[in-house]
This record gives sequence, C-alpha cells and structure tokens, in this order.
Amino acid sequence: MTTGGEDSSPWLGLLRWSLQYTDGTKPSNETMSPMTTEDRAFLEAVMKDGVIDPAKRMKEILAHLNIWLRNFLGDGNDENKFNEDEMVDLLEELHEIVENIDFARDCVKMNGVPFLLGCSSERKVPRPVRLQCLNISSTLSQNNPPVQEAMLREHNALNILTNLYLTEMADDPGGSMRKCIVQALSCMVRSHRIGEESFCSSDSCRYVIEEGIGCHTPNDVHAQNSSPGLQKKCVFVLKALLHSDFSSSERINKFTLAIKRAIDFIDPENISEADIDTKETTLDLLLGLVKQHKNVDAIVEEKKRIIQSGICRVQALQAITDPDEKEFIREELNLWENIMIELAKFDVTDHESIESNTAKLMISSS
Repeated sequence: MTTGGEDSSPWLGLLRWSLQYTDGTKPSNETMSPMTTEDRAFLEAVMKDGVIDPAKRMKEILAHLNIWLRNFLGDGNDENKFNEDEMVDLLEELHEIVENIDFARDCVKMNGVPFLLGCSSERKVPRPVRLQCLNISSTLSQNNPPVQEAMLREHNALNILTNLYLTEMADDPGGSMRKCIVQALSCMVRSHRIGEESFCSSDSCRYVIEEGIGCHTPNDVHAQNSSPGLQKKCVFVLKALLHSDFSSSERINKFTLAIKRAIDFIDPENISEADIDTKETTLDLLLGLVKQHKNVDAIVEEKKRIIQSGICRVQALQAITDPDEKEFIREELNLWENIMIELAKFDVTDHESIESNTAKLMISSS
C-alpha cells in the first residue's frame, strides 16, 4: 500500500513525471532531449514503487490480520496490535484484491477462508470487522466454482455460516448481520449443483430462508420488527434456488412454507408491507414457478388469494396517470399481467371466472 499521496499505479507515476518536465505548450520536438542519468533513475524508481504485487500484498494483509485477531483475543504480543479502523482498512483493501477471480483463488490457497469464517463467527470481534469478513467471503465465492468447492468441502462453510445465522437471530434487530450471512451462503451455493442440493436438503438452511422472510413470526410482530434488506435477500435466494437449472419438484415442495409466506408480500391486505423490489422479486418467483411447471402445488393452493390481490393491484396500477410513476411501476404491472394470464390457463376451480377477470384486466390495459 502506498501512503502520503504517492501514486499507486505506474501510469500515474509516468503522467506525473511527464507533467513535471513538459507543460504541453511547445511542440514535443522542441522539448525532447536525451534522458539524463538522474531522470532515468527517477523513472525506474517510479516504476518499481508504483507496481504492487497483489498476491504478495494479500499475503501481507492476511499476516497482519491474523496478528491483530490473536492480540485482540488476548493471545499475542501487544506491540503488534491494530485498532478497529486499521483492521477495517486492511479488510477493504483485501476485498478490492479478491474481486479479481484469480486472486480470490489465491486467497483460498493462502488459507484466508478459515480466518474470514473464524473472524465472522467470533462475537467478541467488533461488528464492522465481522461484516467486512462476511462481505469478503461472498466476493471470494461468487461465480467462482473452485472457491465454492473449497469452501463447501474443505472448510465446512455451509454449516459454519448456517449456525452463525441461528446464533445471531436473538441479537440482530436490524437484520444487517443476518443479511450478510445469507449473502455469503447464497454466493457459495448458487449455480453449484452440490452446493444447492446441500443447502436445499438441510432443514437448518431452509429455516434460514424461512426465518428471514418471517415464516415463523406472526404478521403483526414481523411488521413491527421487519428487516426489508433481509427479506429482499431471502426472497432473491429463494427465487434463485427454485428457478435454478438444478431445481426439481421435490426441491420446490420443500420450500412450500417459504413460497406461501412470500405471497404475503404481494397481498395488499397484508400489514407487513414490502418494498417494490421485494414485490417484483416475489412476482418474478411466482411467474417462473408457474411457467416451468415443475411443481405448482403451493401456487394452486394460494390461487384465489393471488388472483384477488392481482385484480386489486392491477386496477390500482392502471389508474396511475403520472408519466414518471407509470414508468416506475411498469415492471410490476407487466409481471402481474403475465401471472394473471398464466394462472388463467390452470384447469382448476373457478377457471371461467378467473379467465373472465383476467380478460377484463388485459382489455382495460390495452
């Protein structure tokens, strides 16, 4: 890491050197001259100091972080203690490095995962530090199969993070810690066959999603203690798992409780109001389930409620005249109309009345 305002990239050092020796007001052939020994030495120093080896720097950061954690927990030398701000700064730098997929894999090879999981799970560690460790864990594994594999098979990360979520439930009123845990779990398992199957087959993992969207909390209590960010994240993960290429009728059936709870977010009579993103994600979840026809039992059971909510909501959306507002609700309206059309195809009770109501809504919107 460079300090004191020094340039961190070689091209910035070259630019600084160029600006120092030419002002751009004269033709280059009038200002060009043979490079002196001093100039050459300066240029070589800029190139050497400006180039940082990310792998080497990552190793240095991990070493510092390990020293900090040992000392913070009372098992090290006080001379090497870091304060909380310095710890967060180092973690932010590490986060930037591992955004590169190759350096993320290098971090795993350097045994960075045990530190990140351990620091995230240690409740004595300051909350900002724990959250940053969870964010780095997410970045490490996202769309990175070798890292996902290592975290699942070698580091038992699925169980560690799930147990951490269950531990944090009693002392996370804003839901920020649980949201970061769900994000880390999501990045680790999504698009990874074994990861998804392991998550969906685990009662504890499914409980994480159910708890996050309020399945086990009365509506009035959930409304008072809602965590929109956590809700949104859990609905997103639910949609990703059930829309996945690896999804099946059996998997969808295991999440019946979560699906029915998610429908509450689009019910205008539900007192637990969800934000627009959560509503749209829920609608997208339902539309995908109806279209893929793997398992629609939960939707059929809630068909009347969905239809009633849809009729009410579509009419309200169609009544909006302000151009800006109409643009804002365009996606929600489109999702609702598509769901109504798909549900009208179901050969279920009240089929004709559903088709009739849907047809009326489609005509009025045309």
